[in-house]
Amino acid sequence: MNTYSATILDLSSFDRRSIWPLRLFDPILAARLERLKSEMQAAGIAFDTEKIAGETSVRLQRVDGFREWLMAQALDDAQASVLLAFAQGLMLDRKGDMHATARQALVADPRPYTEAPEDWEDDERYRRRIQLAPETFGGAGTAGMYEYHAKAASPDVRDARVFVVNRGKVDVTVEVSIMANGPTGEPSAELMRTVRAHLLRDDIKLLTDAVQVRPARPMPYAVRATLLIPPGPDASIIRATAVAALQAKADDLRRIGRTVPHSAIVAALHVPGVDSAVQVMPAADIEPLRFQYALLTDIDLEVEVLRG
Repeated sequence: MNTYSATILDLSSFDRRSIWPLRLFDPILAARLERLKSEMQAAGIAFDTEKIAGETSVRLQRVDGFREWLMAQALDDAQASVLLAFAQGLMLDRKGDMHATARQALVADPRPYTEAPEDWEDDERYRRRIQLAPETFGGAGTAGMYEYHAKAASPDVRDARVFVVNRGKVDVTVEVSIMANGPTGEPSAELMRTVRAHLLRDDIKLLTDAVQVRPARPMPYAVRATLLIPPGPDASIIRATAVAALQAKADDLRRIGRTVPHSAIVAALHVPGVDSAVQVMPAADIEPLRFQYALLTDIDLEVEVLRG
């Protein structure tokens, strides 16, 4: 798999709390009451904040402390919004401005983003394209550059994979595989024409590059398993939860050339209430070719209640 900054740095794994720890109201209030008590004692006034919680000055500390907590949280949010990993909405658009990458419209006549965000590319896809943008700056024909421009060609492109065929030979070719949005991921002929025309533009394709744009192909697979659960929980609810978890994991792994580990399937089936998942098929990792993507087409789960 091609390796560059956008593939190495998984922004979704960044933990915001490692930079800005969770702020709690109670420590702020406790510090304020302790300060109030010490100030009163210094002035020679007997004052026990623990016994007269309804006193006016204590109430004021509670109100002001809450405002302090809100202000601190707002400052943390403002700082986080300038980082690509955490920016959302219009702040993410401003990050895109810095990389000459605008949010894509999903309809012909989009309403303003603030009024109808559903008319526009969602944050996660947009964030990924912004992360890829630096690959285009050098103009050196990197794999990341071609992936960026393939996704920029149309918001209907879900994924793009770049592979160099015959590397080191005279007839070297840059192969770009395209997967579309939609339930099957197979791109239409119109989408392929759009992407191909975009990638072959003189201001995008290097003069010496031979670029081939091809549709990615699905690699169908079905999951079958038996879930062992203890007596008591509703088997139908557990089964529905496991199906939803498995579908979510399969969708996350539906990328061109992306392996679906057997362990990931087993882990997805272990939802709350499941003691064990047995007879899990497929029994090995699903490994698509460079132009394929794993497509979950069927789920068959049986639930068995453990006895004794």
